Parts: sequence; C-alpha cells; structure tokens
Amino acid sequence: MEAVERLQRKLNIEIDDRYNYSSYDLEISTYNTADGYEVYIINSTPFENQLDWENDVFYYQPPFDDIMSRITELDAGQRVYVDDIEAYLPDYEIEQWLIDNEDDDDDEDDDENTDE
Repeated sequence: MEAVERLQRKLNIEIDDRYNYSSYDLEISTYNTADGYEVYIINSTPFENQLDWENDVFYYQPPFDDIMSRITELDAGQRVYVDDIEAYLPDYEIEQWLIDNEDDDDDEDDDENTDE
C-alpha cells in the first residue's frame, strides 16, 4: 500500500491532488505573485483573499514537519488538496512519520480498553 494511503487511513482524512475549488479543508500548493515569483502556501481557507500571510505563506517550500503539523490539526473526514504530493509528502518522510507515530494507535486502543 502506498504511504499516502496509509497516512489517510491513520488520520481518517482524504489527500488529493485534483483541484476542486473550495471543496477542501486545507490547501498545500504554490501561488504566483504579480511580479512572477512563486510562493508556497498552506491555507485552511480556500479563498486567496483570506490568506494569513504570517502563517500560511512561505518563501521556500515548507518543511515536511510544518505540513504534517497542519494536516494533523484536521478533524476526521476532512479533505486536503496538495498540488504535488510527491514533493510535499515524499514516501520516505511519511513512512518515518508513521513509524514515529504508531504508538498513537496503541494509546487509542488502550483508552478504549480502560472504558470497559
């Protein structure tokens, strides 16, 4: 199974690279400035005029950890648009994140068992 699919299952979210205007809860992509420069954005509002310039816009491609931090803030069932999944969410980074966070599943199972 592909790493992105495993990540989607773990977090119970959908990650897609097909743009569908305003049908996502988080966008990870690039925008072009008026003078031809490219900036990177991680935006939780699907409208350009609602960017939080201090927190959503990056001069360089945002690090994987920053991307995952924003993704893990999402609620179950939410959707993420990523314009280049391989660039922003490389398999080796996802695999390492899944390994580092596999205990989270065990904690949830333990919590369920203590309720009985």
